[in-house]
Amino acid sequence: MKTYTVTSKVTAEEREVTINISCENGEWVANLYTCIEKYANKCKKQGWKQIDETRHTDGTFIGATFIAPAKAISIRNAHPTKRVISEEHKQKLLAARNKD
Repeated sequence: MKTYTVTSKVTAEEREVTINISCENGEWVANLYTCIEKYANKCKKQGWKQIDETRHTDGTFIGATFIAPAKAISIRNAHPTKRVISEEHKQKLLAARNKD
């Protein structure tokens, strides 16, 4: 992994996460670049391979690049529906819980 040191910081408006999915040598690969440390930590915890990291001269996080198989990317419903339970069903669940 390469580590870079810079003297300028990223402003709030410049923070971003960029995902690029491409076919390399017959395999689909996801490359992810982030200026948001939360997402860099998530990639590390999920086992993504870190290619590089950029830090400010004072040690604060600036950005990082990761690589993983494209199947590691999941696109979800932006507006998931919430499950609705009837009052009758709620009463049955409470009764069953109170028996235990």
